[in-house]
Amino acid sequence: MSNPEIIKDFLPKSEFPAGKQTEVTPLIQEIAHRFEGGSLVSKFADIHDWIYSNLEVLPYTDEPEVRAEEAMRRWKLTADEVLKIGTVYEGKECNDVVMIFLAISKALGYECQLAKCYRKNEQGDILVHSIAIITDRENNKQYAVNAGSKN
Repeated sequence: MSNPEIIKDFLPKSEFPAGKQTEVTPLIQEIAHRFEGGSLVSKFADIHDWIYSNLEVLPYTDEPEVRAEEAMRRWKLTADEVLKIGTVYEGKECNDVVMIFLAISKALGYECQLAKCYRKNEQGDILVHSIAIITDRENNKQYAVNAGSKN
């Protein structure tokens, strides 16, 4: 079982409430029932593993058809839609996976936010990465979870 990174003392650049993209649909609710009980951290790991076990990660290439398809989908699909399509693009999947992670977490009763993190790579390009912010009101803790990364 992998363990998605839990980022402590992390302040994201921007946060968004989990809205329509993370709507709890009957499909999301059905999936969430698998993760009831257990410790929160092991639940995070189990949800993460389930998502990656149930999505096909397609290679992202410079082929025009692949780039066009990925651009049409990026940041537009709901968690439910991504699950029904069943595919994400390698290196571009963070937002889709985080939407699913947030929707399942919402169905389990946690407060959720999407956070966008920005950094520059060695070439000076600005990279954007999505992470999940989960609030556990019962234990008065907040977690930043890097659910959108396979390892």
